Amino acid sequence: MNTAKRTLVSAALFAAAITLCSTLRANTLDGGPAGAQGAPNVLRIEPVDQLFRPTTGSVNVLQRVVYAGVNGQYLAQVTAPDGTVLMEGMYNDPQCLVPNGPFTYYHANGRVSARGCYAMGVKTGVWQRFDARGSALAERVYNGLS
Repeated sequence: MNTAKRTLVSAALFAAAITLCSTLRANTLDGGPAGAQGAPNVLRIEPVDQLFRPTTGSVNVLQRVVYAGVNGQYLAQVTAPDGTVLMEGMYNDPQCLVPNGPFTYYHANGRVSARGCYAMGVKTGVWQRFDARGSALAERVYNGLS
């Protein structure tokens, strides 16, 4: 799949995640990222490690692109060196430390691994999980801190 198709598929999955969070009423996001309706507003591109933390290393480095969103939200997308999207999600802060809103994680083959929502850094609501072939696994339900 070329980069343009992967980006379109990625945008469609992100839109589905926003819809999912809205349905679950777990989403505190008041709008989508700036790029959802027009050209993306890239704030920065940075190397991250396998846990999606910023790194200065050069071995097995992934790339995170951070986009300006609306209402103080930031969209982050992490890709592997081959361009495969591994994670997409919304954060409350430009440093991408507090996940807040829809998130999608992907297997190395590009298929969805997990999809759900965070509320101020805590998983909340129903999280859908899938194996590497795309088959659904048991859902997990998170009730925030309780």
